[in-house]
Amino acid sequence: MPGKRFDKVTGSLLETIQRTQQIYHSRMLEPTIAMSVAVESFLVYGPRNKDGDQTGPAISIQGRDAYACIRISKLEERVAGRGDAIMWIDGDNVRQWEEETLVAIIDHELTHLELATDPKTEQIQLDDSGRVKLKMRQHDFQVGWFDEVAERHAAASIEVQQATALANVRQMYFPGFDVLPKNRKRRA
Repeated sequence: MPGKRFDKVTGSLLETIQRTQQIYHSRMLEPTIAMSVAVESFLVYGPRNKDGDQTGPAISIQGRDAYACIRISKLEERVAGRGDAIMWIDGDNVRQWEEETLVAIIDHELTHLELATDPKTEQIQLDDSGRVKLKMRQHDFQVGWFDEVAERHAAASIEVQQATALANVRQMYFPGFDVLPKNRKRRA
């Protein structure tokens, strides 16, 4: 059974990645940085059976399908001339996404990359090869829920507590969403 297939990103998708980095992560490209942060990007295609049917996801993280992922390159990869980070994008689905969705996915992955700075001087740190040092930024929210735990423990469960917290910030994630029925008025 053939495994996953990888293609280096080129053409308009590469331009979209570069444009997204320039617009939302331009600090990584500033001339004051010893070298701009280079992100190598690949399309990943899920494994196929002998008939060519997809048998698994292109990308999975902790057992869950993902649209894309990114990691910081190892020092030896950087010394060998590879990028500072490597990003993989789901090649099986990328053509189905609207341009705005694609840009948001790329922005999400690039947001994981942070320039490492000295805590005292705020100077950008360099690695042993003289390249900009990066660190991974974790998600602002990480949700892992089990419906049955929420059902068994209700408000005592982390699931319900996280859902409640999300409901309190729903306007950021669901602008215009109103949980009240249309015939009920909001209290002043």
